[in-house]
Amino acid sequence: MIQFLDALAVFFIVAMGLVGFRRGLVEEMGRLIGLIFATIFALKLYIGLGSFLISWVPIDVWVLFVLSFIIIFSAILIFARMITKLIHFLFLSKSTKLANRVMGTTFGLAKGLLVIMIFFWMIELMPNRDNADIIIKESNLAQKLIHIRKTIITTFHWDDPVDLGEKTIREFLNIIEENRG
Repeated sequence: MIQFLDALAVFFIVAMGLVGFRRGLVEEMGRLIGLIFATIFALKLYIGLGSFLISWVPIDVWVLFVLSFIIIFSAILIFARMITKLIHFLFLSKSTKLANRVMGTTFGLAKGLLVIMIFFWMIELMPNRDNADIIIKESNLAQKLIHIRKTIITTFHWDDPVDLGEKTIREFLNIIEENRG
């Protein structure tokens, strides 16, 4: 089952490379940069938004934090795509079409890898820790991508957003349990 998950992830990455070939360098680079910025800002801000919304929106804490991440991520991604379309319209010519497509493949592969990384990071936040541990333990790709995340966090001296998110969700769940009891 888990090797199937790795194979599915590799298939997705290759498919993103093919999509990158079709879109070209300018479009894929803009989308990749937008995806990176959206991921960084969403990981930095989703806890604050979730903490703000917890008193207003009466839903499960875990769902609220996932929705907070999705809201921030989507808003930044849409803004980045609008800018990318403008740049693509202004700078692309027919004489650079082949080079644009070949380099777009590279950026498409990188974007696919980043999406898979985000997927595995979300698995780490699953409330049922047993399922997440099984997936991470059995998936070679998940282990490598989580190691890359931890290396990046260590290199830039950041707080681990996955650990921070998990801690915050547990704190809110404890508060909810205390209020019920």
